[in-house]
Amino acid sequence: MLSKTLSEKMADFALSLRYEDIPQNVVDAVKLHILDTIGVGLLSVNTSPVSPVMKKVANDKGVNECTLWGSNNKVSIADAVLCNGTIIHGLDFDDTHTGAITHPSASILATAFAYGEKLSKSGKDIITAAVAGYEVIIRMGLAADGAFHDNGFHPSGILAPFACVITAAKLTGASRNTILNALGVAGSQAGTIMEFLHDGSLVKMVHTGWGAMSAVYALKMAEAGLSGPKTVFEGQYGVYPVHIGSVKTLPERLETLGSEWLTPDIAFKLYPCCHHNHSFIDVLHKLMKENSISANDIELIEARGTHMCASQICEPKNVKIRPESEYMMKFSLYYILAMAALNGKITAEEIDLKYTKDPNVLEMIDRITFITDESVAVKGHMPAKLKITLKDGRVFEGEQKYEKSAKENPITSEDVIKKYKGCVSRYLSEESSEAIINKSMSFETLDNIDGLLSDMKLD
Repeated sequence: MLSKTLSEKMADFALSLRYEDIPQNVVDAVKLHILDTIGVGLLSVNTSPVSPVMKKVANDKGVNECTLWGSNNKVSIADAVLCNGTIIHGLDFDDTHTGAITHPSASILATAFAYGEKLSKSGKDIITAAVAGYEVIIRMGLAADGAFHDNGFHPSGILAPFACVITAAKLTGASRNTILNALGVAGSQAGTIMEFLHDGSLVKMVHTGWGAMSAVYALKMAEAGLSGPKTVFEGQYGVYPVHIGSVKTLPERLETLGSEWLTPDIAFKLYPCCHHNHSFIDVLHKLMKENSISANDIELIEARGTHMCASQICEPKNVKIRPESEYMMKFSLYYILAMAALNGKITAEEIDLKYTKDPNVLEMIDRITFITDESVAVKGHMPAKLKITLKDGRVFEGEQKYEKSAKENPITSEDVIKKYKGCVSRYLSEESSEAIINKSMSFETLDNIDGLLSDMKLD
């Protein structure tokens, strides 16, 4: 008897998964990610990075199936996942699985909410579908072990079509054969490049929404009879051999589906910028606070990190030290550390082009150096090491091996709720904000999500 293809393993996991099979800690994690995702999505709705996609969707006349987050407007399910997936990722404040190097919720929850709304699915149904997608996308990312990034691909966009096929199929009740063909079709839509890192262009934010939209069409086409290769992952011209040279450990990773649960390992972001920056921010703030250091005291900040870190937030240096777009600011360690030193915080307010003309910011940037140092590396995490030299000659050093929200450096549900409130405080009434918290934290009790979507309408 022939062994199963990797697509078959994914499809069989999705088809067999029941809400009752999911451990409580996994359910609890999903509910927190729902709340967090709503918060960062609503914060992003009216921002300039999102406006091109919103304009595109608004100009299309289609079927009114699913709600655009933050409004009462309804569009087709494909446009809804494109727009909402982009909204969620628009400020780069959404969650990350640091080992898989993917942003799972932006695509998966956009998909789960859209199909859940269209089909009037319960909270339990939506959680189950989301978990199916989470568990698949995390394993796909972990198997690559950073190779997508090394080859210039953005894994959140590469992998989202497959995970979202799994999520959508779980809610639609698609047949096994339809799922297999949809995964095969999705393979021809999986290709997002990282060139945005070199000029700060906005296209990255669309990758999660585009991946989710690709899944919608892959599933529709498979339902209509279009076939796709069953060996879309491991075949000679499959996604993994073509993109990164081999299928790597994906077969072994998929063997643990349903027995090992990876969803709780998804990390919440506490700063709206590339996750590689986060531990550097934490170390800098800790050193400055513990030693009563002001920005004016600092002569030099020496940062050390991995080659992956360097490629994301430090190179090319001439571009990163003088970012010319808000998106480039999020991917510049030099800018982020300068603002963290000067303002004592990194929020959405610090990501503002006015600061790129501020001589104090530019002067602080020029006091920051980066050294690639693989001894800093911690597998599956985004560590940081800093040395601060003061003008009076004193030197202080610090290191953070695990980003905040990693299981080795946990945060609390109260921290997530605090972040959510900070995101929506200017845009929602207190009544609506509290209603969203209550419904998210009891999501499994909802008969449908219509009321939650209404609560999400911006004032």
